[in-house]
Amino acid sequence: MSKDFLAFNTDGDILSLDGKLVRKHGVVVDSSMKAAIRATLGVPGAAEGLTPANNLSDVSSAATSRTNLDVMATADVNDRAYSRQPANGLEFNGSSNIHSTAHGASLDFGTATDFSVFATVYNPGTRNDDCIASSRGGGAVGWFLGYSATGRVQFILGDGTTTVTSTDDGDVIPEGWHVLGVTVDRNGNATRWLNGIPQGTADSVSAVALTINNSNGIQIGHQNSAKLWPGIISDLVIWKRLLTSAEALRWSQDRVIAASDQWANIALALLSENIDDDADWRDASGNGLTATGSATALFDNSREAGTFTPAITFGGGNTGMTTAGQGNYRMIAPKTCHVWGRITFSAKGSSTGTAVLTGMPKTSDDVALDANVFPLRGNNMASLTSMPLATITKDSSQATLYDTGASGVVVLDDTNFLDTTILIFDFVYETK
Repeated sequence: MSKDFLAFNTDGDILSLDGKLVRKHGVVVDSSMKAAIRATLGVPGAAEGLTPANNLSDVSSAATSRTNLDVMATADVNDRAYSRQPANGLEFNGSSNIHSTAHGASLDFGTATDFSVFATVYNPGTRNDDCIASSRGGGAVGWFLGYSATGRVQFILGDGTTTVTSTDDGDVIPEGWHVLGVTVDRNGNATRWLNGIPQGTADSVSAVALTINNSNGIQIGHQNSAKLWPGIISDLVIWKRLLTSAEALRWSQDRVIAASDQWANIALALLSENIDDDADWRDASGNGLTATGSATALFDNSREAGTFTPAITFGGGNTGMTTAGQGNYRMIAPKTCHVWGRITFSAKGSSTGTAVLTGMPKTSDDVALDANVFPLRGNNMASLTSMPLATITKDSSQATLYDTGASGVVVLDDTNFLDTTILIFDFVYETK
């Protein structure tokens, strides 16, 4: 009998909620004894979620039970606003994807309010002149955080009369996950941050003396549909105060908002766990500034696995070819697919030309993939000088096959295959 379903009579009996006697104490239990017993057992003072006087009727009535127990509909349970299933952020394609919030009073920093902006991003390669977040819209009033023309952290602050653009110095941001940020002392300097380390010159912004308020929301991954970002943004937080050096480093390491900042000191808190499956990005600060747009929500698919049917084409054709393809895959990390399997020939057919492995389960990333070269095992093949290789074709589900010749790699074609060829593969590639 669960302790959560015990009730106490004034005569000392312990009953289940259906009225059956569980134990008869033989003594009257007064209120102080009840409190002590409940504290020892961890039983709440009233049955959780139920009105004690109506326990049985509540349970028997579906409508009342839903109200008292706060039962969620299936759609609610599946909605990320309730379930908080892990997400990896929003992915922007760099050509048309944009997200934005509405304007809110929490975004108004006037003439003197210090503030800090930090964003966690995945940089697909050396970038330049891209926007991570901006309040400027198409005007000159507000702030901008993004990449400079040389791929460094850039910050811009303007009041319509005076504009300060950060010095183009500091580290060039390489491919990978990074935390970009800025802390803005309105009477002093703006310090740019990369992964918790201050960058380059701390530029004075005291000359920006007029209000930086405007009617814009925060534009994410773009500035007025320009400076489009082609990567992932997983967190964007704006504080209405300066972060210290220690806080900037700690945020870059654990990205946990301090209890003392929740939520009076936060203007906007877009965290990866608050991304809905429709890519709406809900504001955790309580200011109601949900970001909406056309970027794609990335979910944690690292447990996804399945099968696929690999095949070979020669010059894009497979006339008269007979093969048996067996393939398996598993997503071992976000955007990272492990594939393994084999293709067994019983007839190579009459098609001619370059040999291509097709049917991969996930489309590859659309950046250059020249470095993604993987060895294969080929049994019963003709005129090979070494183990065959595969190079994933970008933005596709196929790979071109090669041999390593005396002067470099040589594309494999139909002449390298027999009616009895067996091709075995096992490699990992980056997906969209």
